[in-house]
Amino acid sequence: YTNETEAAVNRSRLTVAKVVDKLNLQDSPLFNPALLPAKSSLVGNVVAQINPLPLIHQMMPDWLLELFSAKTDSRASAVDIKLLSPAERAIVQRDKLIDRLMEQLKVEPSERSRVISIRFTSEDPEIAAKVANAIASTYIEGSVRAKYDATARASDWLNDQVSELRRRTE
Repeated sequence: YTNETEAAVNRSRLTVAKVVDKLNLQDSPLFNPALLPAKSSLVGNVVAQINPLPLIHQMMPDWLLELFSAKTDSRASAVDIKLLSPAERAIVQRDKLIDRLMEQLKVEPSERSRVISIRFTSEDPEIAAKVANAIASTYIEGSVRAKYDATARASDWLNDQVSELRRRTE
């Protein structure tokens, strides 16, 4: 069961989020489609200039808004994302990026050993290797940090005990 737990930590949302930050994947067009150059069209340019979505959103009756929101993703719909602040939009986009990475990530424990297989699928083999290696290194760094913290807590406790024994002896 320990191996399965370790594999679950490797494929956890927290680990993937740390890898997104470590590799700055939100700044990569491969992972963030918003960075791809937009295809220009006359209608697209006019709509981008006018941005009618807030006006349409305000004109919709409440029952229609409720119906629409019930059928869309709970995080943010295509209409709602235009109404968010830039900071909120960045959070939603980061969440979607993490979701996409989690779909491309496969972490499987071995049944016969303590080896854990980490695979990441990408169009770019170099990026796939970087992400898989970053998942592994993030896990290792977290394990080392947890062991260090446990050792530091034990050391503090022992120092307190030594101080207490010294006080009693004196």
